[in-house]
Amino acid sequence: MNMRVVFRHMEPVASIENYAHDAMRKVFDIISHERDPVTIDLILEASKNHGHNRVELHIRSPHYDLITHHEGPEFYKELDHVIDVMVRLLHEEKRKQVDARKERVKTSETGEFGGRHESDEEEEEEFEDEDFDFEFDDEEEDFED
Repeated sequence: MNMRVVFRHMEPVASIENYAHDAMRKVFDIISHERDPVTIDLILEASKNHGHNRVELHIRSPHYDLITHHEGPEFYKELDHVIDVMVRLLHEEKRKQVDARKERVKTSETGEFGGRHESDEEEEEEFEDEDFDFEFDDEEEDFED
């Protein structure tokens, strides 16, 4: 897992970087079982024109490609906010993946891949209800090759 902290328009600050690594533990716990390569980019940008600083978090992996950002006057509050939003997004994406996996298993058991489906039973009942009269000739037809 690669994590990189980028400081834009400002000098690197060790205390902010250490705080970021500690705060990112929640995210690390969620994506710890993710296959490599996992890339995490945390971008801390000081504003030149106004008192709002921007914090941006990108997570890229085989199953996730998520971005979240927030602006505000204090880096620490903005960093906490961005990480909380990312944790929520990761949980939502994980839930979607699990639901999709369950749906694929359910579909393979009942329907598209040879399993029985309720509509198949209804069609069989319809055929049983109808009377079909077929007449067969006892004579066999000769087919020429």
